[in-house]
Amino acid sequence: MAFSPKGKSLFIAFLGGTVTQVRVRDGKQIGNMIMLSEKMNSALAVAPSGTELAAACRDDFLHFWEIPTGKPLTFAVRHANPVITISYSRDGRFIATGCDDHTARIWSRGSGEQQGEPFYVPGRPSSVSFTANSKALLVGGVENDEVNCYDTKTHENLYHPLPHPTGVSHVTANASGSEVITVDNDGVARLWRIPTTSEPPPKWLPEYLRAIGGLAFSAQQQLVQVTTRERLELRKKLLAQPAENTVWDKLMRWSFEQNRSPAPDL
Repeated sequence: MAFSPKGKSLFIAFLGGTVTQVRVRDGKQIGNMIMLSEKMNSALAVAPSGTELAAACRDDFLHFWEIPTGKPLTFAVRHANPVITISYSRDGRFIATGCDDHTARIWSRGSGEQQGEPFYVPGRPSSVSFTANSKALLVGGVENDEVNCYDTKTHENLYHPLPHPTGVSHVTANASGSEVITVDNDGVARLWRIPTTSEPPPKWLPEYLRAIGGLAFSAQQQLVQVTTRERLELRKKLLAQPAENTVWDKLMRWSFEQNRSPAPDL
């Protein structure tokens, strides 16, 4: 099943290879029935525009249909293995898929070309979801007890995996990625709050941490104390640099005030 972008209708796939769109308010069918294939899997996704339906199929293709006419589109994305799960980016330009070969992939909706290397995961990914305004991809699997969040450009983990007692059947998040919802194989839904920032950390952050904390790691990775003299010099250096209109700069200058005013509006 898949909801329309505004949540007013629901698309339901049947084992016979058809998809029906029903109105949530009264359960009545709207639009034309979409004739898919007996080879389709259970994964459906509706484009953010609400005019296109994507369906995962066991013939290794990701197929598309027009809403509400139900006409198939000639565009298709070829995989080397069956597709298990699908997610559109919020602007509709990209599609993420989870495949039977233990990979998640990102594709251009316009050209059908794969974007970068696959994301390799332990087990089959049962759920993929774009988040952080499509700059990150959440990946979970029924055979994997962790949910990972990857940067869509670098493919690096953005934070530590979210641990679960069992595999995960579904993953979704809000637009900013600050709240993630996961559903375990045991039927338990969990809400995770993820710290986010809209501004990257400044280059002077290590110096600030030395000045404010008084501790640092040596080249031999030993914890050492920063002298008071060095802390004062770092403080003077940081305050002398041109002011920046950023959260980091406001917090740094506020923390060095002798008689602190109320915390700045960040």
